[in-house]
Amino acid sequence: MADNILDRFKENTEETIIDTSRKIRVGIIGTGWIAEAHLESYRHQPDVEIVAGADLVEGKAEAFFDQAEAYIGLSDLPALDLDPLAQDEEET
Repeated sequence: MADNILDRFKENTEETIIDTSRKIRVGIIGTGWIAEAHLESYRHQPDVEIVAGADLVEGKAEAFFDQAEAYIGLSDLPALDLDPLAQDEEET
């Protein structure tokens, strides 16, 4: 019985095969301090494609993705500045 319990702590050496024929399209909402870690994590996932980013602060998303383009080779991402009140203003 003790052997079975200890076997649970052995490292799994099975290789997981990821189907990259279909990509998960990701948008990063909020380009604050944690966004760079998310970007780096997504970059290492072969089945993920970063397609957009947005931030409430005008120009912040664009600056973040301009820097990211140089850092990890992203290009042509639509960086959006979102104004949460803009929709309400347009409707009235």
